[in-house]
Amino acid sequence: LEEIATATQDCIGVVSPEVRRAPKGGHPSYRLETRGTTAWVKAGEKNTLRTLLYGLMMQSGNDAANVIALHVSGNIEKFMDEMNQFMREKGLKSTNFTNPHGLYHREHMTTAFDMAKLTQYAMQNPIFRDVVKTVSYPRPETNKQPATQFVQFNRLLKSGKYYYPKAIGVKTGSIALAGNCLVAAAEHEGRLLISVLFNCPTSDQRFKDTIALFEKAFSEVKTRRKLFTKEYDHFSKEIEGAERILEASLQEDLYVEYFPSEESTYKAVLDWSPCNFPIQQGQKVGVLKILDETGAICKETVLLSKYPIKGKMAYQAMKGFKAWLRTHAVTVVSLFLLSLVVCAIFYILLRPKSRAKFF
Repeated sequence: LEEIATATQDCIGVVSPEVRRAPKGGHPSYRLETRGTTAWVKAGEKNTLRTLLYGLMMQSGNDAANVIALHVSGNIEKFMDEMNQFMREKGLKSTNFTNPHGLYHREHMTTAFDMAKLTQYAMQNPIFRDVVKTVSYPRPETNKQPATQFVQFNRLLKSGKYYYPKAIGVKTGSIALAGNCLVAAAEHEGRLLISVLFNCPTSDQRFKDTIALFEKAFSEVKTRRKLFTKEYDHFSKEIEGAERILEASLQEDLYVEYFPSEESTYKAVLDWSPCNFPIQQGQKVGVLKILDETGAICKETVLLSKYPIKGKMAYQAMKGFKAWLRTHAVTVVSLFLLSLVVCAIFYILLRPKSRAKFF
């Protein structure tokens, strides 16, 4: 953790819209960061949040990072508290940020793994994805300066020696202790990959190594693994009142496909369906689901009864009687009350009359 990454801008691009809704425009205070790269923000200048985000992510604008932090939370210290809380909620345990822009501080730290997890989350945001893949952005005229262009520092996105057609973002960065850094994302045939490189010896090397990593991963062939078969795998369940145990087989074999570098741990879950007698042979009686590590359903198939099943005669009779009672409950209660009234009347009429005694 001694090498400090300058990829903090990734975090700001994600956390700022989630902390609270910020107003559309903002006036920067005197607290602008002029060291390192900037988005040319001037004191008293009015910019939209969108312009500041493009300046932050494309130009590595340290000044834009400070302005966004001030605008979202009111002050930078509060923004950092909120951002670090956001990191903890996302499970980034090895990350602690002390400033919005990523310039050196001995307690400002992260890891390649945490940055990869953060980028994976950020890429789910369509605005973020759009910003980090933009090659050039027309910075509009403001109250302090004429219109100009923001340009992309990520050479994977621009025509030239390191242009990579599969690249879709994300962020470059460099300071003395962290070296040349690059967080990159690429997509091919529906597969999204993220690469994080810190402390590359040269600026060119980070792009060269990133392309090599992506190409190696994209060259993988999917592995197909059979988990359950309809011929050999059978499942059973005891059903109350049934003449026999319910036995079920799969409608089809269950396979999972994955790239060797992305093998997951799978979990099988049986979801039995409620059934009434008689159960027919081949009737759907449940579903077998395969879940990945996140709990998402990867595959599922239907369970079919292997045999016809009837209910026991006594069970069926009792079940039918209960059903009849539920249907005719009002009638039964009414007849019962009526019988009580009739019995009471007969009792009154037929009981012996008491005789008066005279002395």
